[in-house]
Amino acid sequence: MTIDQAELGRRLKQARESCGLTQEDVAQEMGMVRATIAQIELGNRSVSGLELAKLSYLYARAIREFLEAAFDEESLASVLLRADEDAGDGVRGALRDCVALGHQLRDLERLLDISRSTSSVAAYPSVALGSKWDAIQSGTQAALEEVGVRPPWAICRCCLRRKVFGRG
Repeated sequence: MTIDQAELGRRLKQARESCGLTQEDVAQEMGMVRATIAQIELGNRSVSGLELAKLSYLYARAIREFLEAAFDEESLASVLLRADEDAGDGVRGALRDCVALGHQLRDLERLLDISRSTSSVAAYPSVALGSKWDAIQSGTQAALEEVGVRPPWAICRCCLRRKVFGRG
């Protein structure tokens, strides 16, 4: 299936809605007017490579996802982006940065022909979790036992307390 301008616009609209963003939100982030985003989503305006890269980052997706034959309307990142409506732009930006870094790592591994063995994936005993906090504590304990260091999210809690990400 070839992806034409109208199909790309439809996919961009689905990704935007999946993230819980409005056309106005996207226009502001992109430095455009809302009508331009509407025209892109209707397939009436083409999207440059740079614009597609910015939109992909904003929607926490790889550019490749918009151009493949099959398109998944919902992504894990989009669920996370809309999960906490009280999360500030700093938290959402940090999530987008992490997703973009993951995409870059995957692309680099493909270029270097590095494949990760799924047989080396760590397995942990199942623990009944009653809350998000229980999950965080369980993950922190597993990281301490396995590596002997605090995991990144424990460090992030410290950053959040210091208002590094705009919360606190």
